[in-house]
Amino acid sequence: MNLLEATIVQPTQDGILVSCEMCGLSYPDSDYKALKDGRKLVYFNFMDQVLCHGCFCNQAIKYSDLTPKVRVTDKDMSFVLNFEDYQL
Repeated sequence: MNLLEATIVQPTQDGILVSCEMCGLSYPDSDYKALKDGRKLVYFNFMDQVLCHGCFCNQAIKYSDLTPKVRVTDKDMSFVLNFEDYQL
């Protein structure tokens, strides 16, 4: 089965602003680290864009006719998200 691919944006601790290319939601890198570690917010590299979790879901569902599943890699771990029943 073909899967779409996404990776989790990792905090770099260099003070940059992490920003969603679709909606503009942005945080300084140190705040993003706290939000990611607290499981409140994650940014994804998906289809050559950096997206917040909300925009990522909206974009992933647009490709659900190709495949409803996306393999997400976070450092040394990966998992598959299934968007088969996801609705906008």
